[in-house]
Order: sequence, then C-alpha cells, then structure tokens
Amino acid sequence: MPGPDIYRRSVMLILFVENVGNFQNDARDGIVVLTHIRVGHYCYICIKGFLRPSTKTWHSWLTFFFFTISRCRGPRHRKSMIHNFNSYIDSPAVAYWKELCLREGTLRHFDKGEDFFSAGQVARYFGYIKSGTLKYVAYGEDGTEHVIGLEFSDEFVADFPFSFRGQKARSSVIAETPCEIYCVSTVTIGERMQHDPVLREMVMISTEAVFSTVYDRYKDLHIKTPQQRYNELISLHPDLFSLFPLKDIASFLNITQTHLSRLRKNI
Repeated sequence: MPGPDIYRRSVMLILFVENVGNFQNDARDGIVVLTHIRVGHYCYICIKGFLRPSTKTWHSWLTFFFFTISRCRGPRHRKSMIHNFNSYIDSPAVAYWKELCLREGTLRHFDKGEDFFSAGQVARYFGYIKSGTLKYVAYGEDGTEHVIGLEFSDEFVADFPFSFRGQKARSSVIAETPCEIYCVSTVTIGERMQHDPVLREMVMISTEAVFSTVYDRYKDLHIKTPQQRYNELISLHPDLFSLFPLKDIASFLNITQTHLSRLRKNI
C-alpha cells in the first residue's frame, strides 16, 4: 500500500507500430535506444527498437511511451485534490504543455479587451497563462456576445487543436483583465507534430480532455437546473464575481442577469 503522502498514481502505456511486417525468429541485428525525460511530476520514457530480419530488406520501428504520475499531498498540490473549474487541467498532458510553453514560449502582454485570437482567423499562439483571466466568446447572427468559456491563471488558452492544422477559429478569446501569457507558435507545433510522436500523443490526450470538459457542460445545460449549475460554478471558483462581470457569468450559465441575481440571493 502506498504511504499516506501519496494520493494518486497512474500509469499509461502506449504502443506505436509503424511499417510492420512479419518478423523472422533469426533476426540478427537490433538497436534499442532509451530516452528518459522528466517534466515536473511526469516521467516520459521512450524506447525505440530497430530490428532487421536476416532475409528481408524492410525494417520496423517499435516505439513505447511510458508515463508515470506521482504527486505528494501537501499545500503545494492541494488545488489538484479538488475538481478544477476547467476539468481538462487534470489531464496527464498538462505538465508537458506547461513545460513546453515555459521553455520555448515568449512572454507576451495582452491588455484588457484585447483579442488573444479572433473568430474567422487562425489562432497564432498556444498559450500558458502566467496571470490574468480570459473568456471564450461566440457571436450570434445579430452580433450578440455569448460567453462559452472562461480561463484563469495557471491554465491554457488556445483554439485547440484546430489551429495546429491551420483551421480558422469559430470563436474569439478576449482578455478580461490584463494578461501575461507564455505563447508558442501554433505553426511551430503543427510542423513538429509531423515528426514528433510524443507531441502527437499529447495533442490526442489533450483533445480528449477538452472534449470531455465541453461535453460535460453541454450535458449539464440540459439535465441540471440553473440553480444547480450556479451552485457548482461557485463551488469550483468562489471568487468568480471578482474576476468576471455579472453579464459574462450570466452568459456563461445561459441565463439573464436578472435570473442570476435571483440565484445569488437564494444561496
């Protein structure tokens, strides 16, 4: 049994096989390359094997990626012990993206009201938010603004994963407060995906996590009452009203400001 200081440990093994043929038992040559990368609390082990059967001219590559996550209970990690406002932040890929942004990103300042990216354009950056808050906004045919997402410091902002493929954004991201964001070019990430299997796997894992976050919110919109959704929203981020105006929170909950005021009085 793990000691009391360990509250979570997970292991994931992923196998990629490329150019696979029928191996013969008398394979004479073999090269194995082991790469070990540690990022924060995450350990990446990459094993590449090259095998050449004695009577064949083709070859095969086997690549394994082994991820372990081990975190200790304590004040530094107490945020991870509760549900996050944006549940994608619990993804095993988060440490990878943060390390990438801090190592390769450029720290950029965005003023309040400035677009991080705009609907109808390809997002230029994938970003890790050092400080500040932002909102995802979609616009109705009459130009009405609808808040569909909120982002906070120590989280990420991106048109994920569409910008990596050069696709235009279907919503905008606007700085609600002055922001400092470590930005990495989406073009660079997209090009690197062509030859970096670890990056491709991180994109896949993160895409699933983002989809899960969006799907849960869509489901809650249909099966939970406005009061239930408001209560959960505040429990996940008690200081939300000090970070975003009432109209944005009401829009995010898909209710009117008057309705939101009534819900606040019921608490």
